[in-house]
Amino acid sequence: MRSTSTITIQDITDKERELVQQHIDSYSAISWDKIYSLWRDSDGKLCIRYKCDSLDIWFHYDTDSGEWW
Repeated sequence: MRSTSTITIQDITDKERELVQQHIDSYSAISWDKIYSLWRDSDGKLCIRYKCDSLDIWFHYDTDSGEWW
């Protein structure tokens, strides 16, 4: 099951925004304008789906550990 809570870009916290920006800075295939959808998983972690040309990828962001996967 993918989604537990669909959200908008305005709903993400400053800490989440910083972590996403770090990810964008390190991975040129993604950017803010390529965000297709956002949601929170069952653990409350931010998830973002990106539409990047032929790629359709999503990542989970954990602000406690500073990691994404």
